[in-house]
Amino acid sequence: MLSVVLGFMVHSRRRRFHFKTFFQRNGPVILVSLAIPLILADTVRHVLLDAGLWPGCIALPDGSCAWYSATMYTDEADTVADENLTHLSLIGVLFTIVATYSGFLLLAAGTLYNADIVKKLAAIRDQWARLRARALTRSSAAAGARAGAGAGAHYVEVSSA
Repeated sequence: MLSVVLGFMVHSRRRRFHFKTFFQRNGPVILVSLAIPLILADTVRHVLLDAGLWPGCIALPDGSCAWYSATMYTDEADTVADENLTHLSLIGVLFTIVATYSGFLLLAAGTLYNADIVKKLAAIRDQWARLRARALTRSSAAAGARAGAGAGAHYVEVSSA
């Protein structure tokens, strides 16, 4: 699925050729290209752990596991109920929280950048202002007509002197 998103970003790059700078033209592709390995990092860690290519516990002389072991949780997580955010190992924090969530943020930023969301939101804001101005003009004209200030109304100024 991520390769389809990246393919779409590359395909829609031609819409951006009129931009001057490299990042304006290629920004969405770069952001999504950085997001994909970050999103998949924890999945790859699981595959390497299951295949035995990255050991779950690299034993130290004192009997504890090394910080670079592939396990997601510390030795303190004895049961499945203990497997929560408070018991994540350093590798668990790096892969689960830092890599995955920063990858999803980059994916969202790249997708919104490709959609020119800032320009579209500004257009919506401008259209809203025009509609509100037209509605206010109509409502003040209608209120004036109800008050007798139509096209044939004459105003007489009365002085209090």
